[in-house]
Amino acid sequence: MQRKNEEIQSEYTIIDNPDKLFEVLNSPLLYGSVIKVFKESIVIVTQSSVQADLLKEHSQRIKDYFNKPGLDFLIKDPTENNERNTPIKIIKSKGELNGYIIQDYIDTPYITGTSNELAYAMKNRIIKNSGVMYCFGETGTGKTHLLHQMAHEALLDKQNVFMRNGNDFVEYIKSEYYNNPKEISKYDIIIIDDFQYLNKKELSFVHDPLFEILNQQINMNKKMVFSSDNSPYLSSTYYHDRIISRLMSGYVCMIDLPDSKMKKQYVDYYTEKNNINASDEIKGFVIGMAKNLRVIKAILGYCQVLYEQKQLNIDKLIEITQKIYGNPLKIKKNKEEEFIHQIFTLLREYYGISEEDSHGTRTRKPRIIALLDSVLYHVMKDVIKDKKALRKLLNIQINAEMYYRKKGQEAYEKINDSVKKQIADIVSAYHRQINNS
Repeated sequence: MQRKNEEIQSEYTIIDNPDKLFEVLNSPLLYGSVIKVFKESIVIVTQSSVQADLLKEHSQRIKDYFNKPGLDFLIKDPTENNERNTPIKIIKSKGELNGYIIQDYIDTPYITGTSNELAYAMKNRIIKNSGVMYCFGETGTGKTHLLHQMAHEALLDKQNVFMRNGNDFVEYIKSEYYNNPKEISKYDIIIIDDFQYLNKKELSFVHDPLFEILNQQINMNKKMVFSSDNSPYLSSTYYHDRIISRLMSGYVCMIDLPDSKMKKQYVDYYTEKNNINASDEIKGFVIGMAKNLRVIKAILGYCQVLYEQKQLNIDKLIEITQKIYGNPLKIKKNKEEEFIHQIFTLLREYYGISEEDSHGTRTRKPRIIALLDSVLYHVMKDVIKDKKALRKLLNIQINAEMYYRKKGQEAYEKINDSVKKQIADIVSAYHRQINNS
């Protein structure tokens, strides 16, 4: 609660050397701070806004220790010595959180690319404004990560946040909402992750409260955010039209699977953060085999264990991942078309071709698609020994084989070294996978 300067100068107990207190609270960040204990609250005076922000993570423990309901953070100029007479700027504590935020989602940067840049932009917009946001996509595309970061940023913006997944929301309705339906109106932003869980059981129980809460947030110019596996339109068989219409009236966006650039960024971040000395070949293997960031993170966890045991090498990693995942990789001996798709996607991104433009008939190919297929043929001709199968996969006539080989080689030589290296890593990983199959 913000106080006026004259209120701050009122009587209080000052604790300027509370070594024992710091030890009890297990918060070394309190060193160098001054604590003022008022009748109903505590004020912690720090020398920097960074220190104040970090101390906010300990707010509840501090309030519990002093048995005071209020807590404010104040910034003092470190050049000032007279604590009682120093002009101070009040920094309000964070907004209230009903639910929980997973710290790992806050500590890990949210990597953006073509697959999620729209959702990220919407996230930034809705935090500062009002309305309904609905993002959807496959598992492992970063929906939950985005929502947790949104909740955290809203809290830092001093907004009250209500956050649940679908199943927890059902339990909230059953145990709390009907007893006090007005309580949820105090939240500036309501976030429901895994919205699809609501369509599996007790749907009739949730319909009316959900509609009431949606209307409430819209009418009060507040925010409500959802994530789901499906678009609102495809959820129409589960939810009443009145709910679907309100979801569709807001910010609706799809989060797609990460492209190779995003996956590489995450692999580089994780290995650097955890001090894993992974070769480019290992990184290329991880990027190539995992279609989403959740699988990448899991495999990098195995990399970390192997590295700590001084056993991290490509052969050992392939052996472990095949045993754990049952070999659900793109790079398989009996799924060469998926391996080719890996390279094709990499080249498509390199040449700036949208996925939509790359679809369609392959009988009369646009020049740029034919160029990609030429490069693919050049790369694959020594990988897939069955030339008939290769021509079929790429829809290349036998009398055009030499043309594609020549054009592919010329185009490949013009590609930058970074992309060549990524292609080489994927090919190398594929060879090793085949040899271990």
